[in-house]
Parts: sequence; structure tokens; C-alpha cells
Amino acid sequence: MIYFVIFGISACISILSDYYIQKSHLGKKDVRVWFFAFIAITVVSILNGIRDYSIGTDIQVYGNSVFIYAAQSHSLTQFLDLCVNSIGMTEYGYALLNYIVARFSTSPHVFYLILGILTNSLVYWGITRMQKFSGIPLAWLTYLLVFYPSTLNLLRQSLAIAIIFVMCTYAFDKRYKLSVILIILAYTMHHSAILGFYLLFFIWLLQRKQDKKRHTFYLIIFSFLTASLYAIISWLNSTGYIQDKYSQYITIPSESISLANSILIRIPFIILILFILANNSTISLKQQILYIFIIGEILLLPLQLISATAFRISLYFGIFKILVYPNVLKEVQGLTFTKNAIYIAFLLFYFIWQIIIQGSNEVYPFVIANDLSLF
Repeated sequence: MIYFVIFGISACISILSDYYIQKSHLGKKDVRVWFFAFIAITVVSILNGIRDYSIGTDIQVYGNSVFIYAAQSHSLTQFLDLCVNSIGMTEYGYALLNYIVARFSTSPHVFYLILGILTNSLVYWGITRMQKFSGIPLAWLTYLLVFYPSTLNLLRQSLAIAIIFVMCTYAFDKRYKLSVILIILAYTMHHSAILGFYLLFFIWLLQRKQDKKRHTFYLIIFSFLTASLYAIISWLNSTGYIQDKYSQYITIPSESISLANSILIRIPFIILILFILANNSTISLKQQILYIFIIGEILLLPLQLISATAFRISLYFGIFKILVYPNVLKEVQGLTFTKNAIYIAFLLFYFIWQIIIQGSNEVYPFVIANDLSLF
């Protein structure tokens, strides 16, 4: 299968990138780090560019039409007007990206390739910044098998989520002004990225003072608020405090999704996370925060009972699985080869169950387009 072949090649190349990071200690001084990182990213992004338009539902909903409008528009102003009045899209950052690419190519495949490179590069950059937390190869493989299929479907939102992912890595370094700028940038790609302020506020709150009792209180409050997120969004929408556009996340019906299956496939790591939180008093604040993000995702699983579209909100929490799962693995002492082999088998099962059996994101089987062109 093309997915497994490409993912395997990319993961192996990421091992080389990680090797030279470890060898040089600082990484940035060795050009081979970034050379192999670029290859690992590009290999996967090629799938974004060569896929048929039947891969991922959002391409047919707005992907192709937005890019075609961009290619046919004589000015940016005309294009933005078409986006608002003909498509109802007000994510101007995503629109601008379409317009820029359309200046040198009229092929949507070129745009999807560039979009893939941007999204995948942001994720890889975030992983690299958190390399001591999770390690690069396993985190990248986790991304490929768990989250990457969503990028083939959610065009705008995947880019926004990738930016929020990077934003949190800077927030951990207390670079809050840059974090706010990144949230605003993500918002221009997809308005749901406003949730980035929620994540940033939580990180800022816990990093203010090293007070264990206060941290525990904040973690409980965050979990409660996250579990209540659907009710909060519904109330805000009904009172008119947010745009009508947000109602799509709570009203649009979609395909039936098994809540039980979604819980079961996450249970092994949720149990491990809860065990570590309860029994390991030496875990860092960063671990606590990211572990709670993953718990937050499972608290949002009931959104699936409304629609698959509503559940997309949880991806802003779920993206951190690519850091947390490998980190949890590091907390399990001994048997490195065995536990890594079991983990890779789990990731393969996750992909097969979610993408092949349940048909999540409608990206399987992969079909190569028959109209590929550069211009």
C-alpha cells in the first residue's frame, strides 16, 4: 500500500535527521539535519499533490473552487470578494495562500503540494523543538499514522492546527507575544483556531508560579471547562456572541461514528497517562499540561454523537498525541526494542482501524490523479 511505503521511507529518513541532531547536539549547526528533514517532509507531501480529487471531502466542498477562483481572478481584491460572496469563506490567510500559488500555477495539485509541505513542515518543526520530550522519529511516525490522513481532508483547518501546535512549543518557552501572533495567523487560515487562546491561557496560567496545589486545581478546572466546551459554544452561538459560521461545528449532520470505538482505541494510552499522573511525582509541568490536553481530547469525544464536523474541534487537543504517546513510552522503563515494536504495531492498527476499516476522512484507498501538471 502506498501509504505504508511512503510513511516508512519518510520515517527512516527522519531517523537520519535525528541522528545528526544528536551528533551535533545543537542540530542547527549541521546542514544534514535540515536536508534529511526536508526530504522526510517532501516525500510525504508528494502524496498531497498527486492525490485524486476524490481523496478527502473538503477538496470537492471548497478546495478546488477556491483555487480556481484564485487562478481566474485579475486582482486580490476581486478574488477575496468572490471568496466572501460566492463561497462564504472569510479565512483571508488561506485565501491569500491560494492567490499567491495561483500566480505561477493554475494546477490545484501544485497548491495541494505546497499546502502539504507547509503543514507537514510546521508539524516537523514543532516536533524538532520538542525533541527532548518525545524524540523525532517516533513522534513523526505517530503524526504520519495518526494525524496526517486528516491533512488530506481538512485543508484549512489542518494548517491552522499545525500553527497552533507550533505555537504551544513557543508558549512553553514563555514566548507569549510570538504565541499570540501565531494564533492570529492560524485564525486567518481557519476561524476555529481561536481555541488557541484557550490553550495559551492555560499554559500561561500554569507557568506563572511553581505551586503544585494550584497546578492541580488549574488542571481540574481545565478538564471541566474542556468537557463543557460543546455547551459553551452552543450557548455563545444561541446568544449571538459568535458568528453564525461557527454553528457548523454543532449543527451539521455527518456520517455516523462509533463513540465506543473511538474511546477503546484511545484507552491504552489514557490508562497509562492517568497512571503516570497519579504515581509519578517527578514529571515535569510540560508533561502535565500535554497529558491533560490528551485527556481533554477524550472528554470531547461525545461531540462525535453530534457530527464528525463537530468533533474536528478536538483535533486542537488530539494533535498533541504525536508528542505525548512517545513520551509515555519513554516513561515505561526497560525493554526499549520490545516496547517500540509494540508501539509501532499499535500505530499500524490505529491507521488500519481508523482509515481503512472505518473510512475516516475518506482518504482510502489512495488514488493518483490522472490530470497532474505543474502549470
